[in-house]
Amino acid sequence: MDAGTAAILGAAVGALGTGGAALATGWWGARQARLQIESQESQNRRQLRFSHLSERREPRSVAYVEYISQAKKLQRAFSALAPQILGEQTAETSEEASELENENTKLQELAARVSVEGPASIVQPAAKLRETAGSCSFFCLVMHMPTSELKRSGQAPTVVAQLARDLDSMIAAFTEAARVSLDENISGIPTDGVDRRAT
Repeated sequence: MDAGTAAILGAAVGALGTGGAALATGWWGARQARLQIESQESQNRRQLRFSHLSERREPRSVAYVEYISQAKKLQRAFSALAPQILGEQTAETSEEASELENENTKLQELAARVSVEGPASIVQPAAKLRETAGSCSFFCLVMHMPTSELKRSGQAPTVVAQLARDLDSMIAAFTEAARVSLDENISGIPTDGVDRRAT
């Protein structure tokens, strides 16, 4: 092989090597750029989620606390009134039953706010608490009706005891659901480890 041919072959091999290296470098650079963009997009999504949760946390917290406070107020009123009603229904207990219904109406309104504030995981515990509180109020009103079948049946003490247990249980369940909702971190996974990002 003469020197000219060797020079041409050397130049060709060099050009192929340089071209291959440029191609590999370009592919690697594009891959790194794509990974960097994906990482930035992921970071942006996390930041947006964090901002969203931070903005939602305060109004949710206020709504939950007001709801729990009202439920406990109704619970205290029911606990004081129910034994009196079991003993005797008077004009005074009738007025107190009407006041309890007013407290129940306030609770129903707060339940609507809690449901709007969300998230979806809080709606069912809020609804169960609202229904149980409504049953407590309804019981006190029914016991003042002259034709109350419940009063005649002799089952009223059993009903009162069950309602008191249910109300206490529903307040506790809602309080726990509220805590979990507020503990949600920026990834959307609450501290109990259950992924509720779809909610």
